[in-house]
Amino acid sequence: MVPDPYRPTEEDIDSWDCRWPDPVAIQVAADRLAHERYNETTFNPKISVIVRMEDSGDTSKLISAILITPWAVERIFWNNPAEPLPFIESAYPLSKDESGLIESGQGCLLIDETRKIPVTVAWEPEPGHHFIETLLPSVMAFNTAEEAFNAALNRKAPRIPGQSLSAHLKKPVSRRGLLRFFSDS
Repeated sequence: MVPDPYRPTEEDIDSWDCRWPDPVAIQVAADRLAHERYNETTFNPKISVIVRMEDSGDTSKLISAILITPWAVERIFWNNPAEPLPFIESAYPLSKDESGLIESGQGCLLIDETRKIPVTVAWEPEPGHHFIETLLPSVMAFNTAEEAFNAALNRKAPRIPGQSLSAHLKKPVSRRGLLRFFSDS
């Protein structure tokens, strides 16, 4: 049996701590988590925490950002607090924590106008409730945040021009010419 999409009712609104989308709050939360996770084996100290907002052009839709961290690359979704909470599809009712808020760590489908997005419900003190779509579960193979970002979005990294001697001299160089170049110096 496929569950019906769930849209939180007025009774459920108090269970959600949705705030205005704030990339600085996500940055602060991720920096705090990075400090806590520094000694984990899946932590890549070469990667820094970066938040890049995505522009949908329509603030009535879900607002998103790409979060690059030393452990993963994720897309963060916020709901505009002026709009109703989005439709959510979950096999089980979303449970609440001891304070009555929707508990973080639960998986569900976020239903956008065009697709169903597998997400995890997240809550941190700085940004409140948000949804996380994991784009890249590990960044251990990368040397820079830009490499991880490009891999997560299936983009090719920009090509670095060759640094050959002929490129510096602005003309072709033969082996004989190269040997003469070094013997003259």
